[in-house]
Amino acid sequence: MSGTEQANYCWLCVEDSPEDYDVFKRTVKKAELPVTLLHCRDIEETIDLLDNFDDTSCAERKVGPDIVFLDLNLPGADGYHVLKKIRARQGMKKTPIIVLSTSSNQEDVCKAYEMGANCYIAKPQDLQSYKEMVEALKMFWIDQAMIPKTIKRQFDAF
Repeated sequence: MSGTEQANYCWLCVEDSPEDYDVFKRTVKKAELPVTLLHCRDIEETIDLLDNFDDTSCAERKVGPDIVFLDLNLPGADGYHVLKKIRARQGMKKTPIIVLSTSSNQEDVCKAYEMGANCYIAKPQDLQSYKEMVEALKMFWIDQAMIPKTIKRQFDAF
């Protein structure tokens, strides 16, 4: 995405590790995805951002993030609690939630899907794998999948 193009998508990454978020952010930027990336480190920041979405860089065009990337290992309340809170929010019941976790335990995978995750990905272990993951995310979630629109609509008064 060149500097003059407007981002078409708003992604929210809920990740407490500065290192993991930095690698994700740099990989998304290097892939030139048409994405504005928002970041929260825990459940409190996530709920605050969603409650005050009009204050974000996406608010001019969106009513909420198009996709949420969620780490399960968060300080305080775990990612499952965040997943439950997001799914309970009016207007976010259909928002795709992609779990990015260090765990590949089948119990974690099943629980995430049972609680409403749309996808579960084990975090890549090296930069090349991150690049491949972001390219796969682009090919599926941007190029192929149809997701619920979060675009603000202007309605004329009758």
